[in-house]
Amino acid sequence: MTADRDLSTSTVLGRVFCDSNWDGVQIGSEPRVFGARLYAGMGRIATSDAAGRFHFTRIPPGSHVFKLDSGSLAGGTIIGEATRLLVLSEGLPMQLR
Repeated sequence: MTADRDLSTSTVLGRVFCDSNWDGVQIGSEPRVFGARLYAGMGRIATSDAAGRFHFTRIPPGSHVFKLDSGSLAGGTIIGEATRLLVLSEGLPMQLR
């Protein structure tokens, strides 16, 4: 019997948006960012959709670095850190903020 990859890996979900009031929380009037590129430390790339959403699937458990590519923001500026470290557990989704 082989292990189910969906139960032994994680999914990372997130959203890129223009944080007009710099509070780190998206409110309804803050626009989403289409086409932002994000990189996962293991060489994976995700691009945000029209709603600013992105995801990485089947990421193995453990510590992983994720980075927002400032060059993909069409003149926007990153507020806060462009790089985040997440510790993932088997089978559990994680939100990247």
